[in-house]
Amino acid sequence: MAVGRPGSAHDPAPSPPTDPMGASAPGAGPGELLRQLHAARRERRTAAEREHALRQAVDVRRHYLEELARADRPSGGDGTESVRTQRELADLHVELTRVWEEHARAADRCAALERWIAEAGWVERPGPAGTPSLLEPAGEEAGRRASTGADAFHAPRRPERTDRTPPAAAVHGAAPAQAPDPAPAAVPTPPGAAAPAPSPAAGAPSSPGALPVPAAPSPPDAAPTGRGGRGGRGRTRPSRPRGARFHGGFEEDEVEGPALDAPFGLVLDGHPGDAAGQAPDSVPLTAEPVAVAPTPRGARFHGSAGGTGGAGSADGTGRGGGAARRTVAAESLPGWERARQFAGGLAELRAQGRSEAVHALLWETAGWPAEHVPALVVALERNGRPDDVTTLLWEAASRGAEQIATIVVGLHRVAPAGHADSLHYLLAQTASRPPRELAAVLAALGVGGVEAGELLRVAVGTRNAEEIAGLVEHLVEEGREEELNALLTAAVRAEDQERYRDIATALRRRGLPEEPGAGRRRGLWGR
Repeated sequence: MAVGRPGSAHDPAPSPPTDPMGASAPGAGPGELLRQLHAARRERRTAAEREHALRQAVDVRRHYLEELARADRPSGGDGTESVRTQRELADLHVELTRVWEEHARAADRCAALERWIAEAGWVERPGPAGTPSLLEPAGEEAGRRASTGADAFHAPRRPERTDRTPPAAAVHGAAPAQAPDPAPAAVPTPPGAAAPAPSPAAGAPSSPGALPVPAAPSPPDAAPTGRGGRGGRGRTRPSRPRGARFHGGFEEDEVEGPALDAPFGLVLDGHPGDAAGQAPDSVPLTAEPVAVAPTPRGARFHGSAGGTGGAGSADGTGRGGGAARRTVAAESLPGWERARQFAGGLAELRAQGRSEAVHALLWETAGWPAEHVPALVVALERNGRPDDVTTLLWEAASRGAEQIATIVVGLHRVAPAGHADSLHYLLAQTASRPPRELAAVLAALGVGGVEAGELLRVAVGTRNAEEIAGLVEHLVEEGREEELNALLTAAVRAEDQERYRDIATALRRRGLPEEPGAGRRRGLWGR
C-alpha cells in the first residue's frame, strides 16, 4: 500500500522566543496599564494561533505514522521512514511545549495587569457606540464621570477584523486612539488564567477553580452594571458590536434592553445600567453556587485542588468531590512503581542514544490503564523529560471520555505539587475535541465539579462561539443545563465583553435559551 509522506512546506516556522511578562510594574498609571494589557492580550492571541498550527502539524504526522503501520511495507522497506517521522514529531512536540509556555506566560501577564487595574480602583468599560473602550474609576462617582468623560482612559480603537495579527507598530508606541485593540481570544487561552479581577462590588470568584457567587445589588448611586435601557442617568450607551461579522446586522437599539439578557444567568461587570441608571439584581443562577477556600491564581491552575459538585468518594478519588479532594503524594498514585521503573528505563535508553526505542515505548503507553497515567507523568517529569510528557498526554487526550476523566482527576490531585503544567496541557488537548466528545468528557467528570469547571474555562477560551454553543446544546440535550449554568457563568467571566456577546449571539442562533415554562425546564436565560 502506497503511503504519501506529508510535506513540511505548511509546517509553522519556529517562532522567536518572547517574554510577555517583562513589561510593567504595578506603579504605572492606569492609561499605561491598559495599553500594556492590550499588548499582552495580543501576545496571548499570537501564541494561541501558533499553538493551534503546531497541533495541526502534529496531527498530520500522527496520521502518517498510522498509515505506515497499516501498510504492507513501510516506505524504504526498513522502517527508516517511520523513524524519520517520529523524530519530526518529537521536534514538533518540543516546539509545541515552548509555545504553550509562552501562551501561559502571556495569560499570566494579562491576569496580573487586570488585577493591578482593579486594585488601583479602575474598571474597564465599553465606551459609547463607535468609541474605544475606557477605564473608569470604580465607586459612586463612576456614573457621573462616565457621562462627562472625566478621569477616563481610552483604550485603543478596534479596527475591522481583516487581519488577526496586529502590526508591530500597534503594539509598541502607537497612540492610544490609533493602536488597534486585540480581538478577544477565540483560540486557546487558558481562560482561568486570564480572568480579570472584577470590581469590589461585583463579588469576584476567589480563584480560577471557584464557582462565582452572585453579586449583591449595587446601591442606586453606584456605577451602572445592569442590563441596558434608555434614558439612564450617569452612564454611557452600550458599545455597538463591531467587526465584519456584524456588518449590516445590528442597529444600536438592538443591543439594548432584553436583547442583552445574559445567557444561562451570566452576570458580567461592565454592562450598561437599567433605565434608572441603577444596577438590577443579579440574574440568579439555576445551580446553587458553593463558595470554596481561596486557592492560588495563575494560568496553569497552581494549587487549585479544591472543588465543588458531584459526589466524591471518601478517599478523595471520586469525581467532582470538593471536601474529599486533596493533594496526594506521587508514591501513593496507582501504578507508581511501574511508572518509576518505566521512566528509569527510558532514561537509560536515552543515555545510550536509542531515541527510536524511546519513542516506540512511549507510543505503547497508549495501552496503559488510565489510572496509571498520572503516575507516569510525575515519574517522567522527575526525570526532566517534559517532551516525553507532552507525547504521553497527547496520546492520553485521544482516549475515551471516561479514561480522560480518570486521568484529569488524577493529575488534578498532584497538580499543586508542581505538576499543574501537565494538567493544563491535557485540559487544552481535551478542549480541542469535537463538541459532542467534549460534552461526554464533561459529563464523565461530573458537570458541576471543579475539574469540569477548569475544562469548560479552557474550552471557552480556545473554541469559537459557535463551537461553544454546540457544546452547550449537547449538554442541554442531556438535561444538564441547570448544572452547566454556574460553570458557564464562571467560564465567560474569564473573557472580555465582546467574547461574552459573541457567545450570547451564537446561543440565540441555535434557539438557546428556551422560553420559560417549557416542561420541567426553567428558561435558560434565568427569566
